[in-house]
Amino acid sequence: MKRTIAGLFSFLLIASTAVAQDSSQVAITSIVVAGGDTLYSASHLVMLAGSVDTVYLPADTVFIPPDTVMLPPDTVVLPPDTIQIPCDTVVPPDTTTPPDTPPSQGNTVFTSDFNILGSSNAALLNGGWDQLLNNGDALTVVSSAGLEFPTPNVLRIHTTARGSRGAYSANIRLLPTSNVIPVPSVGESIFYRWYIRMMVPNSYTADNLTHPIQDGRSGGSDNWQFEVVTQTNGRWTPRFFTGTGGTSWPNYRWVVPSLEKNRTYRFELQVHRNGSGTFQIHVRVYDSAGLLYTDADIQNVNGSARLSSNPSFRIYDLNVFKGWQIGLNGFSAGSGFGWVYSYQGAVAVCVDDWCGAR
Repeated sequence: MKRTIAGLFSFLLIASTAVAQDSSQVAITSIVVAGGDTLYSASHLVMLAGSVDTVYLPADTVFIPPDTVMLPPDTVVLPPDTIQIPCDTVVPPDTTTPPDTPPSQGNTVFTSDFNILGSSNAALLNGGWDQLLNNGDALTVVSSAGLEFPTPNVLRIHTTARGSRGAYSANIRLLPTSNVIPVPSVGESIFYRWYIRMMVPNSYTADNLTHPIQDGRSGGSDNWQFEVVTQTNGRWTPRFFTGTGGTSWPNYRWVVPSLEKNRTYRFELQVHRNGSGTFQIHVRVYDSAGLLYTDADIQNVNGSARLSSNPSFRIYDLNVFKGWQIGLNGFSAGSGFGWVYSYQGAVAVCVDDWCGAR
C-alpha cells in the first residue's frame, strides 16, 4: 500500500546516493539536511512510509550539478549525489532487481576469439599467436553455433592419421620471444582462461591421454600442462601435471572430477610464483550454470591431498612461463581417425586477477 509522507519534508532535504530507475523515479538510501547530518535512514523511511527505495518524481524535475546544496523547494537532483524530495512525495514498494555483480576481470595481456573463419594463417593466428603447427590440416576456425561458446567462432581440432603411428599433433603457439606474457616475480601470478568441448568418441581406446594446453612446447619442457583422459562412458577427466621441474609423486598430478563429453566448460587457472624456484596452481571449472569445481574438489593422483592445501611445485624454466599453446599434442596409436577431438576458444591470459567469463 502506498503512503503519503505528509509534512515530513517541509524544509530543504537532500537524499544521498540517489540512483535513477527511469525518467520519473529515483532510489534513495537516506535523507540528510543541507548541512550534512543524517535525518532519516533507509530503515526509518520503511517505518514512516511502508517502503524505502523508490520515489516518484514530478514531471517538471530540474537537473542541477550534484555539488549544489541550496535547491528550490520543488527541485529534484538525479545521480550521482543529491536529491530534494517534495513534501507530497509518495514512496511505493520497491520492485526493482539489483544487477548481478560482474565477474572479476584481470588485466588482459593476451586474448584470441578466432574472429576469422577458415584454416588460413590469418584465421588460425588471429589474436596475436606467433606460430602454427597444423599437421594434416587438423585446425579450422568454425562457427560456434550450437556449441555453447561465448564467442561467434571457435577453433575445431580434428584428427588426421599419421600413417601407422596414430594421429598428428596440431598446435597454435605463443612463443616466449614475443614477450607478451611476463615472467611472474615472487608473489605474482599469471591467470589463464579457456573454453573447451571434448568430442573423442567412446569407441576410441588406443590412447586415452592427451595434453592439449600447456605453457611449454612439449610434454617434457613445460612448467604445467593440462591433460585430458578420455573414457568410454561419455565422460572425460581433466588433470593438471606439474612434475617436469622435479616435483615428485603423488603431487605432480592433480585430478579434476570427470566431465561430460559434447559439453562446453570454462577453465580458469592461476599459476602463482611463491618462491624463487617454486610455484602453485589454483583451478576453477565452470559449466553453463556457473562454478562447478574449485581447489577443494581437486585431488592429487592417489587422493591423499587436495589442491586447496596449497602445495608447491618446482619450476622447470622461468622463461617457459612466457609461452602458451593450445590444440592437440597428437595420438600415439590407433586408427579410424578423422573425427573431431575438441573445440577450444575464448582464450585469454591475464595478470593481477582471474580473467573471468568472456
